[in-house]
Amino acid sequence: MGCEQPAPPDTPLGTPTRAGALDGAMAARARFPESAGPERVVPAPTVLAQLSGDSVLLRVVVEAGAQLNALAPPELELVSGERLRFTSPTVTDDSAYFVGAVQASAARSALPMRGVLRTSFCRATEKLCRTAARALTITADGAVQ
Repeated sequence: MGCEQPAPPDTPLGTPTRAGALDGAMAARARFPESAGPERVVPAPTVLAQLSGDSVLLRVVVEAGAQLNALAPPELELVSGERLRFTSPTVTDDSAYFVGAVQASAARSALPMRGVLRTSFCRATEKLCRTAARALTITADGAVQ
C-alpha cells in the first residue's frame, strides 16, 4: 500500500480527487462571509508636520478611538530608500499599542519629502488591526499632501 498521489497543480479547487473530498472542504473554508451592508471606508492614518528651527517633527494621526500598533510601528519609506520610523515613549501595559503622540523627526533640509506611510492601526470597535499604505508629500513649507 502506497500513498495516493495529490491532484495535479492545474486541478481546480473543489474537484474530487482520489484522496477524497478534502479539496472541496478546503474550498468551502476559504470563502469569506458576505457583507451584511454597505462597506464603510476606513480612513488611513496620515501625518502632520511641524517645522521647528532646523528640523521637522512628523506626527502620525489616526481617527478618533483608533490605536497605532506598537508591534508594527508606523514607517515613512521615502523615495530615496531612507526609512523614518515613528515611535512614542509610552505603550499600553501589554506593549501592543502606542499611547500619546507617535512621532519622528528629520532635518528640515530633507524637505521636500515624498514617500509611502505604512501603518498598522486598530479601530476601537474591532478586534483586528488593519494595515494601510498612503502616499505622502511633505513640502518645503511643511504642508502634507
